[in-house]
Amino acid sequence: LKENCVDDKGMIHGLENSEEGRWIVTVQWHPERAQDELNVRIFEKYVAKCREYKERKVLNKKISFL
Repeated sequence: LKENCVDDKGMIHGLENSEEGRWIVTVQWHPERAQDELNVRIFEKYVAKCREYKERKVLNKKISFL
């Protein structure tokens, strides 16, 4: 993982994956404050990736029983 957000005091607030083909992002995020476009996009991307992961797991389960 590599840092993608560091404050003036050096505290890390976000990380991301540096490997190609894997989507990993960590952020210090407060959904109760998510009222601007960036926060909405973060949440939408998270939900999309959760759905994608679920679909892959369901597909893999179906394939394993063939």
